[in-house]
Amino acid sequence: MFAPLLAFALAAVQAAPAPPADTLESYESAMRCAGVMGAKSALFAFNREEEAKARVDRNGRGFVTVATRLAQPLGLTREQLAAAFTASTERALGPITRSRAQPETDAAVAQLNAEHDACILLARSWVAEASGTSSAP
Repeated sequence: MFAPLLAFALAAVQAAPAPPADTLESYESAMRCAGVMGAKSALFAFNREEEAKARVDRNGRGFVTVATRLAQPLGLTREQLAAAFTASTERALGPITRSRAQPETDAAVAQLNAEHDACILLARSWVAEASGTSSAP
């Protein structure tokens, strides 16, 4: 559903002649969101929710692509990007996998869902910024 939004944001990133001053911050946000999508994908796979997994995988690929584009002017290598994605996914999924009690697990899943929603809003704001429109609903 939001993959087209990310594709548009990616096109805007590609079209930019020079990286913005906040390239590092944008890269970190994109990589964090890629990890959140990776964590959600793992949960959907575990629960055998294939349609939801496919959707979140598309969004995750969009965030990875944006992070990769933003990483170029930062001089990051492919290995560094892979390590950052792994760390980001582990950071997002860790509270769930380390929880010992159901209330703790439920709280961790709720936090992951909130982070997912924040990432979708971030993608929408990138699209709005790239198109010169307001990101207000």
